[in-house]
Amino acid sequence: ESPTGFDLPDQQFTRNINGTWVSATSQTQPSQDQLNSYAEEWRLASALITQPNSQSKPLESIAIHLATGKTIAIKILMRQPELVLLRTDENLQYHFPPDLAQRLLLTH
Repeated sequence: ESPTGFDLPDQQFTRNINGTWVSATSQTQPSQDQLNSYAEEWRLASALITQPNSQSKPLESIAIHLATGKTIAIKILMRQPELVLLRTDENLQYHFPPDLAQRLLLTH
């Protein structure tokens, strides 16, 4: 699945038809290399644990737009001590380590 857009809690990025990324919300535009790396980070992210949805209340939502035209809705269930994301179309929770959480959610 090749991402073409990200709707994060505080930022939005979209890849144009010519392959360049544009930030719809950021005052300072990250470089194309940074945004390409970011998209790859999501594409290649590997969870430590995958489990069925625990019905936890989501903190925030993310949308990832794909080249196929599909949009994946993701709920952030937990940020600390690990990142837990719910992929709503699969009804599965994915657990990620804190360092990957910082990169996926663009937090410092």
